[in-house]
Amino acid sequence: PPRSTLFPYTTLFRSLSDLAMLNSKLPVVAVHGQSDPDFILRTLRAGATEVMINPLGEDQFVSVLERLNAVHGANHHTGKLVAMIPAKGACGASTLSCNLAYYARRAGLSRVLLADLDPLTGTIPFLLKLKSLYSFVDALTRSTSLDEDIWRGLVANWGGIDVLLSPDKPVHGIDEQSDASAMLQFAGMTYDLVVTDTNVPYGPWALSIARNCDELLLVTTNELSSLQAAQKALAYFDRNRIERSKVHVVVNRFSKDFGLSQEVIEAALHTEVYHLKIGRASCRERV
Repeated sequence: PPRSTLFPYTTLFRSLSDLAMLNSKLPVVAVHGQSDPDFILRTLRAGATEVMINPLGEDQFVSVLERLNAVHGANHHTGKLVAMIPAKGACGASTLSCNLAYYARRAGLSRVLLADLDPLTGTIPFLLKLKSLYSFVDALTRSTSLDEDIWRGLVANWGGIDVLLSPDKPVHGIDEQSDASAMLQFAGMTYDLVVTDTNVPYGPWALSIARNCDELLLVTTNELSSLQAAQKALAYFDRNRIERSKVHVVVNRFSKDFGLSQEVIEAALHTEVYHLKIGRASCRERV
């Protein structure tokens, strides 16, 4: 609608956000009156799955329906997506992501993906000693045309686990301009479990991951500074309508001798601690 109408754009974006909050896997198609790249990007960030431009031609309509059917078809398998997000740096979220993927594979899941979606400081390639010519950035640029053959060339393998690596060099701008929805939906069709690791809980990139995941594990430690960071992250998720029911607090490197107790953490965050990881762990320990 034109900007002069009584139906403001803020209401449109809020409606899209509400739909994404109710069901992040619900396909939503927005129709625009003109091709405005900035407005289209804002619409996709708000929760739209596809965008069509008036006048609607047959080719455009069929193309959108084919993409929706490829991703959301009733016969497609949908795996579980777990997002591991640190409240602040150096909480050990990347190590926990590796360990979760390893134990899921060991527990009998045949198809497990570990995705390092940190565009700036991804450490999973280093932790697992993996190198590849491709990264999640390549999957992101091809997100509307992904198929099994393309995907097979993008991922590396570690002990029977497929790993989508972060880029060798920092890639700036992804946090502000990109949406992981299409890529994660394709991964969900392919794997029994998808474990993602990223660097911060803030920005459109992190929110697109948070909205698409089935469970969000917010990793913190029992240090005061980490607890304050966890408070801010939870408040940010609330403001952006990430349902609290899927957000779980994981306290890593917990020590009874140093830092805050579990009771203090739960009182400060107004939520139960989902899991305590006592002591340090490495990917070799696979704790």
